[in-house]
Amino acid sequence: MAKAVVALVLALTAGCAPVHAWQRGTLASRCMSPDGRPSEARARAHMLGAREGSTGASGEVGGGCGCK
Repeated sequence: MAKAVVALVLALTAGCAPVHAWQRGTLASRCMSPDGRPSEARARAHMLGAREGSTGASGEVGGGCGCK
């Protein structure tokens, strides 16, 4: 049982590592973000809001016609 707990703790903390100052620029680049193209994501959210005809968690306003 104790070995399983130790293995679990090691597995959960294996991804934690300090980030040095010179590495932050690389990690903050656009390709590292979950959404690399914000303008495309906005257009897609608008299109989905217009197509579905409802408002969701994205904050789109308007109805099914696509107008605001």
